[in-house]
Amino acid sequence: MTKLTLSSPLAGVRQRVRILPDFIIIGAMKAGTTTLYDHLAGHPDVGMSREKETDFFVAEKNWSRGLDWYQSQFEPGYACYGEASPNYTKAPTFDGVASRIKALVPDCRFIFICRDPVERAVSQYRHAVLSGQPIPAPEGLPGTADLDHLIETSAYGAQIAAYLAHFDLDRFLFLEFESLVSDPSRVLSDVAQFLGIRDDWPKLRKVAANSSDNIARLPLWVFRLRSNPAFARLTEALPRGARSRVKALLRRKQARTVAPIGPDLRDAIAAQLRDDIARFRDVTGMPFSHWSI
Repeated sequence: MTKLTLSSPLAGVRQRVRILPDFIIIGAMKAGTTTLYDHLAGHPDVGMSREKETDFFVAEKNWSRGLDWYQSQFEPGYACYGEASPNYTKAPTFDGVASRIKALVPDCRFIFICRDPVERAVSQYRHAVLSGQPIPAPEGLPGTADLDHLIETSAYGAQIAAYLAHFDLDRFLFLEFESLVSDPSRVLSDVAQFLGIRDDWPKLRKVAANSSDNIARLPLWVFRLRSNPAFARLTEALPRGARSRVKALLRRKQARTVAPIGPDLRDAIAAQLRDDIARFRDVTGMPFSHWSI
């Protein structure tokens, strides 16, 4: 457990223990990070951050909120602490994340769960449309910054290279989304061994907490409110379970639909990612044999 002990200059004032994460789930977006967070949050030895995505090490997001805010995310009493922020593997949109982690938590370990790169990009596109983000229809995507961002987030070789400039490879556990879906017990055993915790998990459930189907049933005004800082702070004050119950109440029976990304655009995404994914296989030593690239 990573702790900082801050001594008060006043005599008789008890020292305060401030907690920093022992590990961080750094991505990838739409690859099962929410489900992995939930499993870890239910483990008796693990204290996960109150907010699943603290985004603390992203300069454009919560870095300015300061160390006190970040440390307030972790409750004392656990053997191991962690958080999960997929925005940590979205360079170059968010640069400098790994160097900030290195400066503050030099002994940190990382879990990088990834998914077929094309399917992940398609899933992120669906997420963007369903949450009301201004993004072109599939036929308007080629040549846009939006498509570049989808591809960059699936460029796992480039994303992990930013971390390997600061941390040794043995500090990383690489997991497959597809394996978390098909064999969660084995994947979680690997997580337990990597973190040095008991292989003792709550009831396993499907990878569905942040699924496109759930997002498609939420009213668009929910996503517009999220961009309001006052509303964001109000929702932060609610326990995670309470927020999930509110979302369940707001879901409509009729889901919104998204125009599909066709085979030609899928092939173009794959072509741009092929060399990067080959490097990623070399770095990790993993075959990722079920992927389309």
